[in-house]
Amino acid sequence: MSAIPKINPFGALLNRPFWSVMIPTYQPVVTYLRQALESVLQQAPGPEQMKIEVVDDCSPGVDVAAIVKSIAGKRVEFSRTPRNLGLVGCFNTCIEQARGQWVHILNQDDYILPDYYKHLAHMAELHPEVSLLATRSF
Repeated sequence: MSAIPKINPFGALLNRPFWSVMIPTYQPVVTYLRQALESVLQQAPGPEQMKIEVVDDCSPGVDVAAIVKSIAGKRVEFSRTPRNLGLVGCFNTCIEQARGQWVHILNQDDYILPDYYKHLAHMAELHPEVSLLATRSF
């Protein structure tokens, strides 16, 4: 069983983005990863408002960094775990590396609909007392 992810405190002066969109991967199908990234990039504000990062769980035989760069250039950050951690371990790494006020873990083969972040941000601002926003998926 994986350990609880460490969430480091942030100083009051740190300029944090509103969102961290974290995409854990392991041997991704390129067409699905492309669709996931493009669905985020089509509605992403700049990096000062949204950090986007693909975290690869040490995929063997595939250059996930090159795939991400071919899709998103330098807009999407990339990191790789030092060894395969499994799904929960990779999710925990995503949480540890997130810097946003809100964290969205988007699976490598999922995508979001237009205005997704706009609607969620609106709900977060209407209800500052909540710490989790959940949406339906199909």
